[in-house]
Amino acid sequence: MNEIFLTRHADGEVSPDHFGIRRVEIPHSTTDGFNGQSIPENHVIVKILSMSVDPYMRSRMTPPGPGYLPAWNPGEVITSSCIGEVKMSRCGKYPNGTLIQGLMPWQEFTLLDCSKEFPIGPAEVPKIEGLLGKESYFLGLFGTTGLTAAIGMKVKGKLTENDVVVVSGAAGATGSVAGQIAKIKGAKKVIGICGSDEKCDYIKEIGFTHSINYKTENVEEALLKYCKNEVTCYFDNVGGQTAEWVISNMAPNSNIVLCGQISSYNDKSIPYPNPLSEPIAEHLTKNNITRERFLLLEHMKEYESCLVDLIGWYMGGQLSGRETIVNGFENSGRAFCEMMKGKNIGKMIIKC
Repeated sequence: MNEIFLTRHADGEVSPDHFGIRRVEIPHSTTDGFNGQSIPENHVIVKILSMSVDPYMRSRMTPPGPGYLPAWNPGEVITSSCIGEVKMSRCGKYPNGTLIQGLMPWQEFTLLDCSKEFPIGPAEVPKIEGLLGKESYFLGLFGTTGLTAAIGMKVKGKLTENDVVVVSGAAGATGSVAGQIAKIKGAKKVIGICGSDEKCDYIKEIGFTHSINYKTENVEEALLKYCKNEVTCYFDNVGGQTAEWVISNMAPNSNIVLCGQISSYNDKSIPYPNPLSEPIAEHLTKNNITRERFLLLEHMKEYESCLVDLIGWYMGGQLSGRETIVNGFENSGRAFCEMMKGKNIGKMIIKC
């Protein structure tokens, strides 16, 4: 089988050759198939079907890593949230044929310990009528990115009716869901910032009130036009100058969901969160604007209720998801680099 590993630590922009591919033996297999007797108790052999590609993975390619997970060492197998099918089981909870989701290595087949709890260990993908064939949604819309949007908006965004919400990275896997949640919760305006006309068209289709193409429009002027001094919630996926322009238009007692700072991920000299200029920092303090780092793993008590909300909104037609699919295990490195350059709309998924 094939597996994907980190060839070297990244210094600056990542390229596909940071991702190596090599042949290894399938675990606990023989020429006749899997050797079930040799599989440890409470373990399963899983065939990987879909792999998630996420911005946080960039932090794991350079020491010391993001803090909540270590950096990968050169030669180490890449991991991310994946969907897999159980092919050989010694675990009563997950019989053969079960679809499971969790943090898994980028291998065509992998051995998993079922005694570990989600999000590190496996969790069964719910069998929900109407979602058959959309199991990869549990990597995006109902997975880490969708839950980041839902939980982030709940615990940090503190949404109320008639909010004015700005989302950067608005056509991505997390930003697109965050904006839709704002509309569901009764926001008066939802302004999305993204990087192409196609993305702007997409976010308008899913309910954003206004779109700003940062590559062709003057973002500062557009924000003054759409939401001057009235932003009550900013879902920040980008950081940098974009964040400064948005914060300068935030109203007193407003909230920032500090989700990501992708504009600086390739420059380890820039701290997380990105430092603010003195005038913007003063505006933040003077107006009692909250700007606290948001980490999904610190709010897992909200996981179940937010997952129920996301599935309910989707089944009720209030929430939509979109995926950018890259087929082929061998194209994993290209998929990651394209995601970092913003070439995806919605969730970037590798189908194996």
